[in-house]
Amino acid sequence: MTDAYRWLGFFWAASLVIVVPGPATLLVLSQPSRALALRALSGIVLGDMILICMAYLGVASALHLYPQLHIALRVFGGAYLLYLAWQYWHTPTLNTQADSPVERHQTGIAKGMLLTISNPKPILFFAGFFPLFLPSNYSGIDFFSLGLGFEFINLLYFSSIILLASRLRQHQRWQIFLPKFAALAMLVCVLILLASFLQ
Repeated sequence: MTDAYRWLGFFWAASLVIVVPGPATLLVLSQPSRALALRALSGIVLGDMILICMAYLGVASALHLYPQLHIALRVFGGAYLLYLAWQYWHTPTLNTQADSPVERHQTGIAKGMLLTISNPKPILFFAGFFPLFLPSNYSGIDFFSLGLGFEFINLLYFSSIILLASRLRQHQRWQIFLPKFAALAMLVCVLILLASFLQ
């Protein structure tokens, strides 16, 4: 597979993976301002980069070798999603007034990062997805080049989400509806996670 075909295949495959809405999309959409959405996005990207490094170091293989570690990570991820669902459900409306700039800044980045690294699926995804588009004698540079390419597509997608949300945020009905929708969507993610325990 030539470099051009490999990158073209990677672009389309990564785009399909990224545009499927998930908890990260809801986290960005539910932020009460564009600035806070960008902070949440920076946390998501930071979490992705941590997972890409972990995948390169073979953490996914460790999860396969030690199922208890994998289970513990899934339980932690499910608990964090439940915590976010509870928070969103008890949010009556999106508040565009930040309580504390420093607190909001830290919370947005931390939430994005925790949401990403608490889900074991991305670790396995990066470890299983990237090798499909790498040469047989790939180096660390090849691996992290794909990581940067993935994050570039990720940033394009989330930038469009943030622009869309900034328009929708002007409507009061949207501000009331979105936190409830985000809470229910997080609960669906938890149910899917619980279902995976039965497989």
